[in-house]
Amino acid sequence: MLLPLGNLLKSATGSIKRHDVFKDEIELDEFDIVSSEGVLWLTKINMGIWANSKIDLTILCKCDRCLNSYNQRINIESDDIYYNFDYLGKNPETYDRIDSHEFFLIKDNMIELTESLRQNIFVNLPIKLLCDLNCEGMDKNSKKK
Repeated sequence: MLLPLGNLLKSATGSIKRHDVFKDEIELDEFDIVSSEGVLWLTKINMGIWANSKIDLTILCKCDRCLNSYNQRINIESDDIYYNFDYLGKNPETYDRIDSHEFFLIKDNMIELTESLRQNIFVNLPIKLLCDLNCEGMDKNSKKK
């Protein structure tokens, strides 16, 4: 999800821009996103942009017990800083970490939210994907007979 910043980088520190998030904006190869809604607040800070998001996603998943597909709801609340390269140039202690997954950079007056969303989905997914807490697994059909 690539998001243009508009004039936010030229604004005064503390300026805020709101962006409503919809399903067609979020594309991740690993997940089949059924629906999404939420809000993203972008705040100008001295380091770049602080992105604060609250997004509700519904993802099509496969149950680990019965292997049937079901919709898994995930609530994402994230706080990320997207660094302006000029700020990093004044702080050489950050150079060796710039290419890591913990650093998000502003490029061409835009921020790329895909990696942040991907990380937050993985963190918020349950360890065991279950269509129902009482799912009996693949043997449930044979037990009914």
